[in-house]
Amino acid sequence: MQRIKTYRDVANRIGGTDGKLIHELIDAYIDLLETEDEFLNSAQVADMIGIHPNNMQHKRKTKFFPEPDDHVGKRKSPVWRKSRIEYYLKHIDEWRIQDKNNI
Repeated sequence: MQRIKTYRDVANRIGGTDGKLIHELIDAYIDLLETEDEFLNSAQVADMIGIHPNNMQHKRKTKFFPEPDDHVGKRKSPVWRKSRIEYYLKHIDEWRIQDKNNI
């Protein structure tokens, strides 16, 4: 947390709009650190949504499926935040109904 204090001091010295933007960025970073959201790989996401891991490539191309939050490792494997997949599962039926009504 000492580094964050240092960055805040720098932001205070800069001041103005730029200093304010740096403070906002620091606040967003702290919020991100405080979330204890776990990352899931493709196999874990497939298990969570109830499909075979081999079908993840197809599932990712469907209309409402969220983009990966990041890519990790040498092969740049996709990972998703667990909360985003939970949100997706909670709202997918609602989104499909709305989409069907908009056609």
